[in-house]
Amino acid sequence: MAVSLDKKIEDLEGKTSDIHFVSLAKQARVTLKKAGMNEHIARVVMVLDISGSMDHLFRNGTVAAIVKKALAVGYLLDDNGEIDIILFGDKAHQFGSVSINSLDQTVNSLVRTRLEGYTRYEEAINAVRDLVMETPDQSYPTLVQFITDGEPSSIEKAEKAIRVASKAGVFFQFVGVGS
Repeated sequence: MAVSLDKKIEDLEGKTSDIHFVSLAKQARVTLKKAGMNEHIARVVMVLDISGSMDHLFRNGTVAAIVKKALAVGYLLDDNGEIDIILFGDKAHQFGSVSINSLDQTVNSLVRTRLEGYTRYEEAINAVRDLVMETPDQSYPTLVQFITDGEPSSIEKAEKAIRVASKAGVFFQFVGVGS
């Protein structure tokens, strides 16, 4: 049974003293309610572009801010309160997961990540699909928050990977950052 967004906010307020994060979650709650998603549940995965073109966005704090916003939405929708993270550039990397208890450490670790050369969407999309296939009896969809500043190295490979992943109940929300 899904837990209401209001209940999740109440629980969040008891788990953290990070007023800014709670505020982000409250803003996300309003948006999700307007979209009719008050009691939806999903496995949430955040995919983060670590290609070299993201360098200035890591250094100026944009990545940290966007990650916190994405995690606020993820916290409200996620099935177990832990959001899986996949990084990608030349290759995809399983970063682990983040929960409210590890939020600050995770964001600090993410912004110190070594950047890579390309923007290979298909690598990240395939890693998400593989992650989902590890738990095939999952009774709810997977929402992927895909954060990037640019186009894929290969549009054709990315489109093919999305079509395959969509058959496994994976839905992508692409979040563009930068100019």
